[in-house]
Amino acid sequence: MGKNPKRHHFLPKSYLDGFCRDRYLWLYDRNREEFRNQQPLNTAVIGNFYTIENTEGEKDYRLQGFFSKIEGSAKSTIRKLQARETISPEERLYLATFISLLMVRSPKFDQVTQEVAAAAAKQLIKHAVPTVEAAGALMKQYGTEKLAASTTDESMFEFIHKEKFRIQVPRDTVISIMLDQTEKVTFEIAMMDWLVVHSHPSTSFITTDRRVLGLCSANSVAASAIGGCVEQTFA
Repeated sequence: MGKNPKRHHFLPKSYLDGFCRDRYLWLYDRNREEFRNQQPLNTAVIGNFYTIENTEGEKDYRLQGFFSKIEGSAKSTIRKLQARETISPEERLYLATFISLLMVRSPKFDQVTQEVAAAAAKQLIKHAVPTVEAAGALMKQYGTEKLAASTTDESMFEFIHKEKFRIQVPRDTVISIMLDQTEKVTFEIAMMDWLVVHSHPSTSFITTDRRVLGLCSANSVAASAIGGCVEQTFA
């Protein structure tokens, strides 16, 4: 693997290996509406999904390196549990972090964050502009001459209250929310009572990339997203 890998698994390969037989797993592709047999190496992968830009505009790959460290530690911990060995508090914490990341590092979390943040932000904007007069004051304060020439107070009010615009949360902000939720959920999982159940070797299991938010509160996701840098695209 290169120093800065560009193929990022949102379901770790080591995790998917546990669902394989003869190094392959069966996958249902929702977009193509088909089943196929393939290797974990080419499953649940998005290019540069966790790559962010630093303040100098350079690509930063450290998050993928962090994930790799957590995955490696969790993999060895899972092997100890499979061998019915006792794990240390540190190993328990690594596995709790691994589980927490499974809940938030997928495209589904990105989608939910976008939807929740957009809905909440739109309600806040409408609350802040309750009247036509308020819409006019908003244009005078933040609008350009071009906008003022082509838009009336009434049309701006309608634009806001009929939600003729969309709000896009930048990817960097989503990643920040993801890490914040991971930290909160990791502690809760680590402090739970754990019961390790061993299945028969021939048992089959199903997993999914659309993980439930579970312990991640929708309200906290919305608050984090709105508190971050939100780009607005007007229709």
